[in-house]
Amino acid sequence: MKNFLLFIPLVVLISACSLFSGEEEAPPLPGERISILDLEEELTPVAAELAVPIEITLADPNQNWPQSGRIPQNLMGNLEMADIKNLDMIWKADIGKGSATRLPLTAQPVALDGRIFAIDTKSTVSAFDTQTGRLIWERNVRPESEDESVIAGGLGVDGNQLIVSAGYNEILSLDVTNGKINWRTAMSAGSRAAPTIDGNRVFIKTL
Repeated sequence: MKNFLLFIPLVVLISACSLFSGEEEAPPLPGERISILDLEEELTPVAAELAVPIEITLADPNQNWPQSGRIPQNLMGNLEMADIKNLDMIWKADIGKGSATRLPLTAQPVALDGRIFAIDTKSTVSAFDTQTGRLIWERNVRPESEDESVIAGGLGVDGNQLIVSAGYNEILSLDVTNGKINWRTAMSAGSRAAPTIDGNRVFIKTL
């Protein structure tokens, strides 16, 4: 106890010495100081840039959304909406298990040639008719060796195959017409990202 009582004033004494030692601060570096947060200056266009014409592409009546970001470059373009003032729900469908507190549903649906594809938080992939919302097929793609649900990465569709990243250490290809598994390939780690399809290649980011 005596040692403890003596320790407290010693700490206070050392702290006081450092505060009142009288050491002067180093002088600031020479040079002009310009604020990078000065928001009151008026912005003026560069004369050379005024001569560059602004071009807007023609409106695209897009019918397909085959992957996240629409195309590999994630350029959505100038999408056309014919009657934006009179949007109405045509149909709705149940895709399966939705989000939970620790298991959010983040995978976006994709669409191609009259079919919409979605995946739920239980690794069930479903295909629907875009006109009626009718369920065409559904298939659970969770590996047999796994007994817990994980956050799915997403989907990508190209031609006759649907590429699936269900969040596990693998990537799958399903037949778009019936959901049959074409192939499944192991990866070094799981993925929370949707696949990107470019030509005959599939790109996916793992954890």
